[in-house]
Amino acid sequence: MDGFIMEISQFNSSASSQRPIRKTRPKIPILQIKENQKLWESDQLLGMLFSHSIEGIWFIEAEKPIRWDESEDKEKVLDYAFEHQHIVRVNKSFCEQYDTTVDQMIGLSLKDFFAHDLKNARKMWRQIFNLGMLTCETMEYKFNGTEKFAGDAVWFLGDYFCIYNSKGEMVGHFGSQRDITDRKLAEQALKESEERYRTIAKNVADGITIIQDKKLLLVNDAFINMFRYSDEKQLVGKNVLTLICHDYKEQFDSLIKNFEMPSNEIKYIRNRKNIFQGIFISRENRKFWAEGQFASIKWKGEKALLCTIRDIHERKLKEIAKQERVDDLHQENIKLRSSIKERYRFQGIIGKSPEMQNVYELIIRAANSNANVLIYGESGTGKELVAQAIFKLSSRSDKKFVIVNCNAIPQSLAESEFFGYKKGAFTGANTDKTGYLKIAEGGVLFLDEVADIDQKIQGKLLRAIEGGGYRPVGSIDVYNSDFRIIAATNKDLFEEVAKGNIREDFYYRIHIINITLPPLRERKEDIPLLIDHFMKEFGQNNASSNLPGKVMEAIFHYTWPGNIRELQNVLHRYITVGHIDFLDCKMASDKKNGEDEDTSDGILLQNEKITYRQRVEVFEKNLILKALNQTNWKRSKAIELLGLPRRTLYNKMKFFGLI
Repeated sequence: MDGFIMEISQFNSSASSQRPIRKTRPKIPILQIKENQKLWESDQLLGMLFSHSIEGIWFIEAEKPIRWDESEDKEKVLDYAFEHQHIVRVNKSFCEQYDTTVDQMIGLSLKDFFAHDLKNARKMWRQIFNLGMLTCETMEYKFNGTEKFAGDAVWFLGDYFCIYNSKGEMVGHFGSQRDITDRKLAEQALKESEERYRTIAKNVADGITIIQDKKLLLVNDAFINMFRYSDEKQLVGKNVLTLICHDYKEQFDSLIKNFEMPSNEIKYIRNRKNIFQGIFISRENRKFWAEGQFASIKWKGEKALLCTIRDIHERKLKEIAKQERVDDLHQENIKLRSSIKERYRFQGIIGKSPEMQNVYELIIRAANSNANVLIYGESGTGKELVAQAIFKLSSRSDKKFVIVNCNAIPQSLAESEFFGYKKGAFTGANTDKTGYLKIAEGGVLFLDEVADIDQKIQGKLLRAIEGGGYRPVGSIDVYNSDFRIIAATNKDLFEEVAKGNIREDFYYRIHIINITLPPLRERKEDIPLLIDHFMKEFGQNNASSNLPGKVMEAIFHYTWPGNIRELQNVLHRYITVGHIDFLDCKMASDKKNGEDEDTSDGILLQNEKITYRQRVEVFEKNLILKALNQTNWKRSKAIELLGLPRRTLYNKMKFFGLI
């Protein structure tokens, strides 16, 4: 007897890995067998199996015997069977499967159990009646407290048997069933995921494949076309490594093996564990660059790789060519850097002072980067020259350098100037207009006086910089432009942010690399070089050696508020009219007698060659300067004070070397 109990225990132990186990296993009673009685003859055996089985067991009895043959109307027989057969006995496991009790189960009919789907239930019981037995799966519902079959859905795998009397009539049925809900949910989730993968693969432009054990299990149309095959059957089952160029097979194979590891052991490859770039081979032996992205998935219950392939051949060739150019530029810049300290000129910029040597170094660094640049400096310090130097030394030098004078654009026209407009967008828009962003495609957008851009335009520029694109006025289409911003300003942008004139997010997007140009008063050792340059430019080959000593002294002692542009303007006027005219209304010249004269209009030295028009220009320049000083150089207020149009003031300031 002890051996029999051990065998029963072993059976239950092995079954536990496949079938659900109650949280508390009941104690199995000892089977009492009479002397010389066979085991299966024990009256206690059936009761023990019924009570302690982990499968739900039930008996259902008909109110009267049921005949099932060709003489009967089988639909009426089914009606009777569903309403007049009732549960008469169930075991504890059966009740636990429905979250209910024996008392609530006794007396229930088939119609109660299958009220949610009578049509399919009748088909199932028709088969049971025809065959006398049936093994099938059913979806039913648990109890919800005292409410019958109103709880969670549950799936069963059941064995159903008919019970007949001596006349061959059915008097009832019995069966056993096990809960397979977990398995069904897993199968359903797997099926849904597989359908989802197929749907995604069918509707995306990139090539999609599922790889398992290096074999292609699924390919979409885009993948088939990319590799120049005509049918998926030609690819499914193929080893994926046959599609990879020899030089990249090892890297691709390593990536696949990396994904085959347990998730906690997957190695990161340069922080991009799921991306591969390499050369693939089509059916026609065409080699092309492609990028693959991988994700670990389950496919038919087994681990697999979902791989998205994108043809990047043209982009990669451009990147390689660009990198080669960058490398060449880098070598050129190394040479420039090594000789820069001996140079007095650099990309059209003149100066040998330590301050300018530092500027040259920053220009080279900025040229080697693709980051946005902000150039600080007073008016006339050469901000545009520095921007052009960065552009010429950068990898974008074969594209356009688009200059935008932000101060000269009326606010009402700013949006159409930057982003363009479509024909019919507004009155007078008779043709499409290309905006600055489109013109600067691939090149540099130089924003001079960037602090004067309206905040609305700042926001739209910011979106374009961050890759969100832009819309021309009157267009619903979004366009993208690859451009680099080099901005210049004579204002402290951080203070402008604090004042609310500049958006903080816009400031941080353009303030990546900053270069501050020294004013001329802080680099006076460069003045002789600048004089030589400008005098030669004006056709005076003897340069500064012919400038009188008093003139040179005045030049060196002057503070140059207009910086290099003012120096250029002063020298040009000296060559033209023979006198020196400074912004503080003092003039110095070298008359033959070497004496200075005072005049009532504040001019110390005069030249008899000065014309009326030249005197008017001096007066006009001084008038504008006084207005600017009076308004702290706020041009909008100076415009009101002088009664001049915005563009007129800008042009005159530029003419007089004030910007």
